[in-house]
Parts: sequence; C-alpha cells; structure tokens
Amino acid sequence: YSELGVRDAAFREIPQSLGAGKSERGRKVQMCAFSFTLLASLASMAALMLIAHFWVKDVTLKKGLWVVALLVVATQIYNFFLTLLRTLKKIGALGWVIILNMLFVAALSLLGAKFFGVVGLATGILVATLTSAFFAKTLGNIEIALDWDWQGIAGLIQIGLPMVVLSYALLSFLSLDALMIGKMIGMRELGFY
Repeated sequence: YSELGVRDAAFREIPQSLGAGKSERGRKVQMCAFSFTLLASLASMAALMLIAHFWVKDVTLKKGLWVVALLVVATQIYNFFLTLLRTLKKIGALGWVIILNMLFVAALSLLGAKFFGVVGLATGILVATLTSAFFAKTLGNIEIALDWDWQGIAGLIQIGLPMVVLSYALLSFLSLDALMIGKMIGMRELGFY
C-alpha cells in the first residue's frame, strides 16, 4: 500500500476514460499512476536500505534487506503492469505473464537458495520478478513514460486512498473473530481454530 491506492484508482479511471472515448486521458492516468508508483516504491526502498545500513549489524541480514528493498521496487512495477493488463483487458498476455512468473520464481528462488542461502532466495525472487515485469510490458505492449502531473496524481490518491483504508478496515473486521477467540480461550486454542 505504499502507493497510497494510486494503482487501485488507475484500475478504475483508465477503463472509465477509455469507455468514454477519452483515450488521451486514460494514457495520462496510466503515466501519472506509474510515475507515483515508481516514486513511492523508490522511497520505500530507500527507507529499507537506510534501516539495513544504520541498524542491522548482521551482514547476511543486511544483504538480505538490500535485496528485499530492491524487490519492493520490482514487485510494485510488476504489480502495476499486471493491473494495467487487467485494466486494458489483455487477458491472454496476463495469463502468460502469471504462468511465466510462477515458473521463474520456482526455478530461480530454488536455485538461489540452494547455492547462496537466504540471500540467494531473495535474489532469485528479485530476478524472477524483474523478468516477469519485462515480459508483462513486452507481451502486453505497454507504453510507459514518466508524467509528474501532481494534480493528476493528487486526484488518483484522493480516489485510491479511501479504498486502501477500507481494505484495512475489512481485513481487520474479517480477523476480529480470531482476535476475540484468542482473547477468550487463549492463543494455543486459537491455533486449532
């Protein structure tokens, strides 16, 4: 949720624009959403790298956090492309990308873990995610450019942020029974529930 619901807003706004025959507006929403998603993921990456650099002493954990920080950016871009493929109704490309991603993650994470341990596992997932993002862009014939229209980005945040808040509220509501049972009969019994 580091992109503050901008991707969700784009999922709503792009088809609406295209359906109304405003393809240029749809393209602008796409570029603004991509720009902000990239910026938010880079900020998250920087925060993780700073935490790893200043507060983590274990070398393996530090390397792992650096890879995970890069993985945050790769995952946000990959998820953005998946959302865009759904939005543009490129279902064939979407299906292939998801299948390729599963194969890449399985192969590269297992190989990375076997030869390089935890850092290799995370690196394998990073490479798989970047490769999948590339295939999503290529198979979906997605055009991407940066567009720093801050009014447009603010409009997307205004639409998407309430969706994020509602998602958290729904998740909390759906987990409420587990919290209540854990409080009433204990955490051990909750594990059986």
